[in-house]
Amino acid sequence: MALHAEVRALQQELGLSCKNSTHHLPVFLAEVEKLKEQDKAKKVFSAIRQHIDSIMDHELIAPMLLVDEGGEETGVWQ
Repeated sequence: MALHAEVRALQQELGLSCKNSTHHLPVFLAEVEKLKEQDKAKKVFSAIRQHIDSIMDHELIAPMLLVDEGGEETGVWQ
């Protein structure tokens, strides 16, 4: 039933015949899946980037700023 709805949507949206819609449906669905996977990958890489930025800010930049400001030296510099 869902595939029939997709075929009808392709027919109406693109003005295709039933035969053409049925022929193009697998290509259309493959493109939709490809876009979904790209979206997932984008979200994963964004999360990784945020995690790396957090590590940089808290574990590298903050101690360097503290040393630059003449504050307490931490870690290996004690």
